Amino acid sequence: FVLIGIGIVASLYSQAAQHLTSFEDQRPLPGAALVDQNGDIIKRLGTKTVYLPLGQTPQDLQNAVKSTERTTTITDRLARQILEPQGLWSRLQLAILPSVIERRYSERERLEVYLNNAYFGEGAYGAEAASQTYFAKSVDDIDLAQSALLAALSQNPDTASPFKNPDRAQQERNAILAQMQQDGYINSAQQEEAEASPIDPKRREPGYAHHFSDYLGGILIDELGEDRVFQGGLRVTTTL
Repeated sequence: FVLIGIGIVASLYSQAAQHLTSFEDQRPLPGAALVDQNGDIIKRLGTKTVYLPLGQTPQDLQNAVKSTERTTTITDRLARQILEPQGLWSRLQLAILPSVIERRYSERERLEVYLNNAYFGEGAYGAEAASQTYFAKSVDDIDLAQSALLAALSQNPDTASPFKNPDRAQQERNAILAQMQQDGYINSAQQEEAEASPIDPKRREPGYAHHFSDYLGGILIDELGEDRVFQGGLRVTTTL
């Protein structure tokens, strides 16, 4: 019975590790980034998934997400991103998956993977896509209040949506700010200033020069095909 138990655990661990490997292999490349002559992004075409190294993510956002770990850890949430359990066997795999993740990734790597795969609502996966969706700017340009809102959206993408319920979004954002202050990431003055920041419920299309971008997008699709344009990780320098 001991040998059988060891065999079952080994099998579960092996299959959980395979799920993690498949998750890594299936990471999509971002859509083509159209950049101007200064190297600034005009617009990104196609998929809303953009993978960013943790070093390009604001420290306030990292701390805000860490402050959401009151009920479930980032590792547990990451495990649920990787494996959606269907049946007893997959539930057992899910139970062992956090230990597989902790063996393979450091704490910083786990946070990076989570921030790049969390669902923030509005079809946006990952912090960069979420920042473009809700603030129409890159995630490295957001402030403390916006970081706290993204952290709230990563937990409750529907109820914390500034587009659907700005009052509830403000409540959930401020709850994150209060927790950040309690955890020692910010002081009371920073908390008060961020809480006073208004919630903007207006939808904005990310980027600028939209007609120009649409025109170039059509040319690229004709030349390269939709797959390479929308999921090929291309960087296209334009004449703008």
